[in-house]
Amino acid sequence: MAAASERRAFQLLHLVLGVGLLGTGLDTLVRALRDGHTPLAAVAAVVVVASVLFLFPRTLRVGGFTLLVVVLAVVVQRVLRNQWRLDLIVFAAGVWYVVVHGAAWGGVAPRAPTTE
Repeated sequence: MAAASERRAFQLLHLVLGVGLLGTGLDTLVRALRDGHTPLAAVAAVVVVASVLFLFPRTLRVGGFTLLVVVLAVVVQRVLRNQWRLDLIVFAAGVWYVVVHGAAWGGVAPRAPTTE
């Protein structure tokens, strides 16, 4: 019983992270294109593609690691400007958790956390 509820919770985390980052990336991409901010549009486009890859079991790791690189680079950039965005750290932690434990669906069971 507990394993089934844990799996559903993990699936929800994976889905919410992927779709949330996809939505955020799309919103940022549209705004950056509208405002003519090409570098931001390029970063947002990478987030959009990485978010889609993150949602599929076969490309989860590529998408996840790409999201981590982009999100952590944005965190560093913001910290250097003294603009703390702790929500980005939460996104990065969630993405890392999903990447470490594997896909939540597609017949590939997530790896169980170990106590070692």
